[in-house]
Amino acid sequence: MNETLHNTTMGFKPKIAIVDNNTLAVIGLKTMLQNVMPSIEIDTFNSYEALQMDDMDSFFHYFVAMKIVLENRTAFLERKQKTIVLTTSNDPSTQMSYFKSLCIN
Repeated sequence: MNETLHNTTMGFKPKIAIVDNNTLAVIGLKTMLQNVMPSIEIDTFNSYEALQMDDMDSFFHYFVAMKIVLENRTAFLERKQKTIVLTTSNDPSTQMSYFKSLCIN
């Protein structure tokens, strides 16, 4: 049993997606995540459409700009446990219900 578990997890590299059309924000977040978790794979996308062209469900987490989540709410609600919304405010009243948020300001 342990051998099977070891073989299935060996070589597994968690993937994180960053979806935002703000190139500087994407580069900054990607750099910070790589410094904190160097063993993860981070893919970046400038739109939801670009993310869809990849295997969306292969990602462990999605860091997504609020505007993109709002435009594609249904898709991200289906993945709400994996979605972290990138916001520009710490004010809880401006945060989206059902989602975790990260202020990038």
